[in-house]
Amino acid sequence: MKYPKIILLTLFVFTILFCAACSSAPYEITRNGLTCLFDPQTGFIRRISNGSQTLNFDGVVIDVGFDTGTDSAYLYTQAGFFDIGALETWTLPTVYPRKKPMPEYEITEITETENGVNVGFLRDGLHILYQYTFQPDGLRVSSRISSRREGSVELNGVAFITRGLNFEGETFFEYPGNTPPGEISISGSLYRPFVSDYCASATVLRDGKEAVNLIFLDDEEKWGTGVYEDENENACAIHVAGVLSRMEPGEALDVGGLFIQLTAGRDRYAAIREHYKSLGYAAPQNGKNDGPVYSAHPSGTMDTGFTHLKTLTEFAEYLPALSETGIKNVWLLPVFLHPGDSVYESIDQSVIDPRYGGEKGAIDYTAAAHALNMRVLFDYVPHGPRPTEPLAAGNPDWISKTRSGENQIEWECVSFDYNNPEYARYTTELVKNHAAVLGVDGARIDCSMGGLPNWNEQPPYRASSSGISAGINIVRAIREGFESGGKTPMILPENFHPIPLYAEYTDIFYDMPLYRTMYTLNGRLDSETISETEYVKILQDWLWAESESTVEGIARLRFLGNHDTVDWTFDAARPQAVYGTEKAKAMWALMSFIDGVPMIYQGDENPEAYGLRGENLAGFFKRLFTARAEFIPEGAGIEYFDIGLPVFAFRRYAGDTETFALINFSGEEQTVDLPEGFSKLAFSEKTSPKGGTVTLGGYGFALLK
Repeated sequence: MKYPKIILLTLFVFTILFCAACSSAPYEITRNGLTCLFDPQTGFIRRISNGSQTLNFDGVVIDVGFDTGTDSAYLYTQAGFFDIGALETWTLPTVYPRKKPMPEYEITEITETENGVNVGFLRDGLHILYQYTFQPDGLRVSSRISSRREGSVELNGVAFITRGLNFEGETFFEYPGNTPPGEISISGSLYRPFVSDYCASATVLRDGKEAVNLIFLDDEEKWGTGVYEDENENACAIHVAGVLSRMEPGEALDVGGLFIQLTAGRDRYAAIREHYKSLGYAAPQNGKNDGPVYSAHPSGTMDTGFTHLKTLTEFAEYLPALSETGIKNVWLLPVFLHPGDSVYESIDQSVIDPRYGGEKGAIDYTAAAHALNMRVLFDYVPHGPRPTEPLAAGNPDWISKTRSGENQIEWECVSFDYNNPEYARYTTELVKNHAAVLGVDGARIDCSMGGLPNWNEQPPYRASSSGISAGINIVRAIREGFESGGKTPMILPENFHPIPLYAEYTDIFYDMPLYRTMYTLNGRLDSETISETEYVKILQDWLWAESESTVEGIARLRFLGNHDTVDWTFDAARPQAVYGTEKAKAMWALMSFIDGVPMIYQGDENPEAYGLRGENLAGFFKRLFTARAEFIPEGAGIEYFDIGLPVFAFRRYAGDTETFALINFSGEEQTVDLPEGFSKLAFSEKTSPKGGTVTLGGYGFALLK
């Protein structure tokens, strides 16, 4: 957030001010069970220790990108400059560490505080206050940036660079619950970072003995993350926050921060979850996250051009068949007034399109679903309509502005700033009406990762607050609308980033990282750079890391395809086309039997209904979802097993109920020893037990009791 005219000197009872020029001896301080060593000549921290683990490193450099109109660069030249304002909503700041010596700078203070140390750096009139907060399991580093220049300056990116982590032997890293998947060696990556595909809250670095977690959180804007090796073969990490803000003399803003977590004696993933809990991140207490989910539209499918038009009243006739299949939740793609076939380009979300039967059609649909004990989710599109539509033209203050004051446009539509309080109130009332009058039970929320920068900065927000901060605010506004409309909602934001910031308002995480992991591994399998057994091992490890490192209680949406991926992005094909029918069935079994909520997209159950290729699988999904409901208790825990075969093996458990799943990922027959205590087939396809073993046919699977 942006704070005008902040006085930077804060006094504490235990504050002592040191002059860097007075001593060259290392400066050691202990607070809250953590001991840190600083170099008073450079101002950088060099070591942290809590008695169980010690980390030696070259410190954290906080570098600031700036643009004066005639010059653009990073203040300390440690990162390459890219204009964050030129990025699309879905792209992250570019991660580009540079091998450059630090330029000259002034250390303005080294000040002890009640819980740590503050160190001030000054260069070219920009002041960066490093705020170190000591905790028993690690060190938090945040920043306060202020201007002492005479004229205005535009901040354009803030990079937190953790340098020279001194591990023993070969160093590996991973982004749990993110991509690229798996543990990756940093060897040979000299200043060429391995970049996360989505905002990475957590980065795990380890050698053969111990691990360190880097947890970065920015509740205002998205950030990019990369890990690389320096010239001394030590690990480095860089987090680039997409900060955009005009700064006048005397103004200051806070960015970050970064938590360096020591994990000795603890599971490295559980330590991440514990840290989130300590910060107050928790799943909603009043929401729903069961399944399965069916995603559909009364005009048909994205990949057939929405050419099977029905009213919602007519479309409701298919609900009994879905209920019979085991579907509990129907996510309707947008049914609001829209031009042509662009269902994601709503003109006015307060109007149900007459093509789909208008308000009466919506009421008929939700009533029919409720009679079958099913929920209906609307798909809200908060980014706004085309600029000439009344909702945009009549509310210019809702629209984010460019640097020159023009409307921000994306997908030929305006980019509403979800932080605008009037727009938030409008959205809450809109949703309240849909809940109370139409009977809608929840929402999938399109583009909930925020919008384009809003240079019409309104305190307490900065231009880039229209990103993560705005995304959280629109999800909150929609959730509050359902609650005020008398619903206990199911909220499913289209948020790809596995970050805890949305947790309080999210019942189901839209798990694109899992889809992207499978997409990546499929490519490696096709190119024969991994075997089927390695595929299973990598994916099981990824799923375990995701499960253990996420905010407790958040369910995840499990899918092999959605309306986007069947038509234009990633695979741009249906799962039966990607995997073949039998392998797709095995993968759908995996999506249904692991933790989370399975989803299928309209036509997956019966491609013939839309003129698509593939087998009719309605009976298969009925058997699959019936077995899921009968043998896997809601909220059951999960434990994965590496059995050295191309077979997914995991245990689901809750109370006295235990189920063991085996899913053959290979087209070849696989014989597996029965796990101890599990001898009865509860559900199976292409499976036969014999003595103490079970034989899985090609792409066969089984649930064992």
